[in-house]
Order: sequence, then structure tokens, then C-alpha cells
Amino acid sequence: MMNQKNVLSSYQVRVAVDSNKNSEFIEFCHSIYNEFRKEIGFRNLNIYQDVGRSNVYVMVCEWEYQEARENHLRGDGFSLLKGGAIVLGKNFKLTIHETTTTEYSQWKRLTIPW
Repeated sequence: MMNQKNVLSSYQVRVAVDSNKNSEFIEFCHSIYNEFRKEIGFRNLNIYQDVGRSNVYVMVCEWEYQEARENHLRGDGFSLLKGGAIVLGKNFKLTIHETTTTEYSQWKRLTIPW
């Protein structure tokens, strides 16, 4: 049985950005973090960078409970995220599920000072 402390109500967005837009993508992450943290139930936003492909990122957005995540997915903050991923990315994939903290152990977790 999984440790319940490691299971989060979350979603993840995988984005492959144009290689010349890495800095712009990080700036975008700052702006959406500031929007998300205003929402009820927001816990954290973690950004992971693929070690082998520096232009591929996974954003894991954590929520305190499923209802907060669902409200977010219907709101303006998530629309902003989708729009930015479309503009900056070559492609992106959204996955909504319960995520464990060990799922990206082979990736480089970016330390971004929010």
C-alpha cells in the first residue's frame, strides 16, 4: 500500500518548448505560479526538466483535495496554462491523475525561487 502522504491530488502537463524559448518558459512558470497560489486549495507547482532533452518539461500542479483541482481545471488559471503551453510549446500533453512524488525520480527537478 502506498504511503498516503506521498499521494497528491494533482495534474501534470508535459511541454516540449522550442529550444530558444527555455527562458521564456521559466518566466511563464513564474507568472502562472503567482496566479495559481491565489486559488483555494493550491499546494505547489513543481517543474521537472528532462535530463536528456533540455527543452522538455513536466509541470506537476498539486492541490490539497480533488475538488480544488477540479475547480482550478474549470477556471482562468488553467486556461492561462493551456494558452501558454500552446504558444511556447511544440506540443503538450495534459494528464490528470493521482501522482506520487517518486514518479519523476529520473528527471532533474528545477529549483525555481517563486
